[in-house]
Amino acid sequence: MEALFNKVRQRLGPRPRVQILSDLHLEVGQQYSTFTFPATAPFLLLAGDIGRLIDYTAYCGFLESQVARYKQVFLVLGNHEFYGLDYESGLAEARRLAQEPSLRNGLMLLNCARWDDPDSDLIILGCTLWSAIPQDAYGVVEAKVNDFKKINQWTAKQHNTIHLKELSWIRENVRLITAAPGKKRLLIATHHAPCIEGTSRPEHVSNPWTPAFATDLVDQHGWEVTMLHQRLNDAAIALHRVLDHENINIGIFGGYAVTAIGGVRESKDVECLASVSKDQIIQILNGKEGFAVIPQSRTDYVTFLWSNNPGRQNAVLVEMFCERFPGAQFSMAGVPCNTVAIQGLTLGQGTSRFLDPFYIFKGKLRAAATPSKFTDSADLRMLVSRHEAIIRPRVGELSIEYLGHAVKRYIELGILFERLGIDVEAAKEAVKDVDQLPPPAPGDVQQGLLA
Repeated sequence: MEALFNKVRQRLGPRPRVQILSDLHLEVGQQYSTFTFPATAPFLLLAGDIGRLIDYTAYCGFLESQVARYKQVFLVLGNHEFYGLDYESGLAEARRLAQEPSLRNGLMLLNCARWDDPDSDLIILGCTLWSAIPQDAYGVVEAKVNDFKKINQWTAKQHNTIHLKELSWIRENVRLITAAPGKKRLLIATHHAPCIEGTSRPEHVSNPWTPAFATDLVDQHGWEVTMLHQRLNDAAIALHRVLDHENINIGIFGGYAVTAIGGVRESKDVECLASVSKDQIIQILNGKEGFAVIPQSRTDYVTFLWSNNPGRQNAVLVEMFCERFPGAQFSMAGVPCNTVAIQGLTLGQGTSRFLDPFYIFKGKLRAAATPSKFTDSADLRMLVSRHEAIIRPRVGELSIEYLGHAVKRYIELGILFERLGIDVEAAKEAVKDVDQLPPPAPGDVQQGLLA
């Protein structure tokens, strides 16, 4: 067994070791020169709230002690680093630290910064990741949380603005890293947590000021992609082969479509709109090219499992939303779809059909307006960043109710919608007396895409 482990280690290469410390709060009792700890790895990551930058000389002395002991020291700024200063002054002091002659060769400031280890496949991305505070909690958060008293001129609005910038920076860099050839080990270092569960005491989870310190950006599966994207490509290629032969018009949408046109997100299944009825799609697709139907009671929707493995391992869920069903009001006629080249895991190079980016945006807007995952907000931002020229001229076609509910759920979307020329205040006014959309019903998805 040990011989097997040795072979695995040789194939993977050496795993760099990083020692992580945070929340030392050396400003309490001015412990900068007296606090000590054993070095247990070649790299040291100081993940924020180490001390206050206003204690510049003492803070610098502490870092000098660590640089002398480690191959490389990384510093992420916490909220307490800024106490006694305004935000921009704090950043200026942090940059000055990183340029000190005694530190510049051994200290890396991780303020929206990337570090590539020259001796291994390790990449570190780092930033504070200021959290997202719901707009209706601004008052209680600013009254309860010390940051808004001890960081000069600090406001919840500025807090959220920087959150959005940092989150966008993380996602773009993850996209670049995952798109690059070769395998990498990626460490994302932040001070504020990317999830609430498990990062606060249970009695504090529901406090209205908890969002000042953490944001739910990951689910229980972590930051990892839960199914290999190329496996989903296989299913999409197989779907296109069967339905194109039958002259069936289809358009893939949802999270997988966002990934296929350049986004970075977690995808578990393939969602598709088809210009047929449920009975027709079952008759055409079931038993063909590895597709097996999963019976559903709804008249507008049916699912399939696809696998090209003999034992049907690594099956992909394919959800088909049908254009034709009793009571259907909307048609795919005239809805543009694009044929996109994709690379499958086992089927190689192929193509499939995806809805136009504006319609993918419409679908994600509806999802963001309903209780769903954090990725809906990120997907909308990605779509605008890449396809604004397509989306902006048609924002008048978007549902004002969906816009209002989406902003209520994700405050950062207000900034995005304003950038598109949308009247955000009117959208919020339209839903001010409505807690949430009605429960899901047949045809809702089709309406969100086609209305």
